[in-house]
Amino acid sequence: MTIAPEMPLLDEHVRTIPDALRDINARDGIVEALIVPWMTPADIIEPNNGRIVEYREQFARGSFDRAKAAPHRVALTYTHSHLMPDRMGHGMELRDSSEGAVMVWQLMRADRDRSIELLETTHKGMSVTFRSIAPRHGAPIADGELVTRTAAHLISVASTDNPAYTDARVLALRARDAELEAEREVQAVRRARFVDSLLFLRAQGRELTPAQVDYLAEHGHAVA
Repeated sequence: MTIAPEMPLLDEHVRTIPDALRDINARDGIVEALIVPWMTPADIIEPNNGRIVEYREQFARGSFDRAKAAPHRVALTYTHSHLMPDRMGHGMELRDSSEGAVMVWQLMRADRDRSIELLETTHKGMSVTFRSIAPRHGAPIADGELVTRTAAHLISVASTDNPAYTDARVLALRARDAELEAEREVQAVRRARFVDSLLFLRAQGRELTPAQVDYLAEHGHAVA
């Protein structure tokens, strides 16, 4: 029996909103962007409770209320790097609009020109990293289910040039590849052990069945 390896439980979720930039005040270095639209279902593919799940997800108004009390903790970064050279700004305000959650940042003065150029040209998308609170983190999700997140812990936001939800799909594909590779390794170990057992039996003068002889031949062991 083949036992599939356990899929990792995601500690954090990443969702990307294309063309999220709403306003840049170049003189003061203030950036405003939509980070999550309200009640807009999007297709998600990611690990959940030991397997890859395909479901739909939407955010309810107020789902990021926790971040309103301490917006300065929500950094704006270049891609998902948290190194100091890639830190573009610190949060000033998070508010709910009719469209969705809107975040405002103060850009770092030292790299303000570079940041504005990136945000106005190639990196207009916003990639949000969060941890789900309601539904609770790690709650089972069924294929095809519509999940409405009503509360979430906002961790950070990154400027990105990726299309919507690419991050989640790439993560799922990588996880699927890792699962397949782990299963291949398990099967390779089992094949090697079985071959060793057959070779031992043959060395002891035991006659192998035709199926066992074929197995040895298939896996590269010459039969005398």
